[in-house]
Amino acid sequence: MKDKAGRFLRPADLIAVAAILLLAGALWLLTNSRQGETAEIVCDREVLYTIRLSEVKEPYEIRLENGITVAVEPGAVFFASSDCANQLCVRTGRLTRVGQSAACLPHKTLIRVTGRDKTAPDALTG
Repeated sequence: MKDKAGRFLRPADLIAVAAILLLAGALWLLTNSRQGETAEIVCDREVLYTIRLSEVKEPYEIRLENGITVAVEPGAVFFASSDCANQLCVRTGRLTRVGQSAACLPHKTLIRVTGRDKTAPDALTG
């Protein structure tokens, strides 16, 4: 609607729209941040390592006593190698999202990504 001067929006309207857009952007950043993602490396039901994936700056490897090597990268964790016969754990690939996990059953070793992501599914397959 036009006002008496023939303008569509007043300066106050533009400020209100800008404030709403700024608030929406801040809420989006808060809900989509990945800061809560934590990787846990579990062997025989005991948590051996807990890694905050958002704090990893350089890739590194963790060699476990049972013949498994776990690779850690910024935002990802995965089985790099294992001396098990079928190598299913290695073929699982990179774990990057809350709810993902991979297991090496012969060595009773599990990697899982946990966190505060309320939009993440309870489990992932495939």
